[in-house]
Amino acid sequence: MQMNPRALLLLPESPYPPRCGNALRDTQQIYLLREMGFDVCLALMMHRHDLTPDEETQGLAGITTRYAGVQTGFRESLAATLWRKVSYVLGSDRNAFAWWTEQAKPASFLARVVADLDPAVVVMRSLFVHLLPELGRTFPGMVIVDCHDADVHLAEEMVKTVSGLRKLGPWANLQAVRRACRAHLPQADEVWAVSDQDAERIRRGVPTARILVVPSGLEQVPEPRARSGADRTVMIVANYGYGPNARGVEWLLANVWPALCQSIAGICLDLVGGRMPQQLQRLASKTPGVRIHGLVPSLDSFYEQAGVVAVPILEGSGTRLKIVDAWRHGKAVVTTTKGVEGLPARDGAFAVADTASGFAEAIETLLHQRERRREMGLKALDLFRSTLSFEVIAEHLKRSSTVANLEGGQGLTPSRT
Repeated sequence: MQMNPRALLLLPESPYPPRCGNALRDTQQIYLLREMGFDVCLALMMHRHDLTPDEETQGLAGITTRYAGVQTGFRESLAATLWRKVSYVLGSDRNAFAWWTEQAKPASFLARVVADLDPAVVVMRSLFVHLLPELGRTFPGMVIVDCHDADVHLAEEMVKTVSGLRKLGPWANLQAVRRACRAHLPQADEVWAVSDQDAERIRRGVPTARILVVPSGLEQVPEPRARSGADRTVMIVANYGYGPNARGVEWLLANVWPALCQSIAGICLDLVGGRMPQQLQRLASKTPGVRIHGLVPSLDSFYEQAGVVAVPILEGSGTRLKIVDAWRHGKAVVTTTKGVEGLPARDGAFAVADTASGFAEAIETLLHQRERRREMGLKALDLFRSTLSFEVIAEHLKRSSTVANLEGGQGLTPSRT
């Protein structure tokens, strides 16, 4: 019996169950590769912090998996951190976003897994781009680098979020990230960007990279419908351990929420998601009307109740799958220009405001108009179905990507240099 060719995904951790945008992107790539006829295998750097070993094994049932053995919560000494930052400035071409993997010798780990599983194609997150030279010496197949973010742009955004001497660390990271992308992205057979904007950002820094736009989407929910929700309930869903998410919520609590509390009696804000920093936890706990839920088994009841889904994003790169998730549930969304960056646009499918007063006014208007919320949800749901469902993206990839031409582990002659 003829075996399907294998696709190996190199990821930081298991994407199942997906509880952040990066994990949702990973589950999409698994779906897409399977749609193109591949058996998917995973190479994971560490175990999930939020799952027991049995839960993680259950989530990965049926998927061939190898672990590098990085310990969750790895810490380094101050001296080691300082030396690492100095190396970034002096010429390191390793992606600074993957610093925590170095103890596991990721290049050797990847080489062992490739030799063991013999894949036809390797797909890796862009934070592992510096592994390409060593991989290319032993692996003759196709290599795809999946850019969940335009890494250089993300590093630039992170420099902007701090001031004074605190800029030195993110600035050093930026030097290494820029050097890693410039040196190694051209070696990939394809570089997958999430949007036209991110593709252009990558192309400006690495003009020879072979870039394909593969939007981030989601599976359609069973029996989707527009939901107007409760008249006094706002929801935010996020991984609060990610800096741009936490800072966006801090901005909303400090600058937007007080005005809403004055204008709408009994208004509530549901904060759903894990890894909330202590500073944000303290602020949210003392803010009237805020309910902290942490990680939850299902978002369905929260989407049912929410009148408005707020996405206060002020910085970052990539696309916000939390908005796509709200769209597929037929919800009215209020966000910023940065929040919808890279996502398809349609009049009336969402509300955008970049000032605190405008953000508060948009939420207040929608909470007062149930039918308007429902109409916005209908338009958002239609936008999702026509542009960002897994099925639509799979058809686009089959037409556009050279990986679709691989058959039985054979196919393209590698074009890497």
